[in-house]
Amino acid sequence: MTPIPRYSQTAGFSCGAASLVMALHHLRGLPVTRSSEFELWRDGTLIGLRGMDQWGLALPALKRGVPAIVIAEAEMTFPEASDVAKARFTPEDIELSQFIQGENRVRAEAAGVRWERREPSLEDIRKALAAGQVPVLLVDLFTLSNDYAAPHWVVGVAMEGDTLVLHDPDPDGPGVYRLSPERVHAVMDVSRYLAKRTLVVFGP
Repeated sequence: MTPIPRYSQTAGFSCGAASLVMALHHLRGLPVTRSSEFELWRDGTLIGLRGMDQWGLALPALKRGVPAIVIAEAEMTFPEASDVAKARFTPEDIELSQFIQGENRVRAEAAGVRWERREPSLEDIRKALAAGQVPVLLVDLFTLSNDYAAPHWVVGVAMEGDTLVLHDPDPDGPGVYRLSPERVHAVMDVSRYLAKRTLVVFGP
């Protein structure tokens, strides 16, 4: 397998697709290009939802022969509309997002994506990396980088002792983070969006 690259998303909403580019380049040699980014985005989204939920992340990987496991307590990334979401989206946008997430979950489970209905932990990330898998984490971008408040997908690439190395697709950030266990726990807290801690693990 090739090393996990650091790839910057080319649209404000494509952190999930950019994270998948990194994971699938490592696992399957997918080209690290904008064309790959949006091919994955098209495979994992439906009309009306620009960002990718955990189910939408898993579907394009499975299509390319890469198993995926979703570890999260909730079936939806955003089961309700938080104040942050209400400030950015219309009620119609929010309702459509919730509908599409539900449709993606049905498609993903029918395709064989496994769902472990529990809260993910740093130990899950550690075990995935030790097994040659690629963990993709949902984080709070504001907590991670003091940037604007938004849920954001990043890629775990290595453990250096107790420190987790992340590749962040945000083009405005440093690109690579090294986080202590306490910081990992903090950045995975997405409760300000009424969301649950979520991890998607890719690979056999």
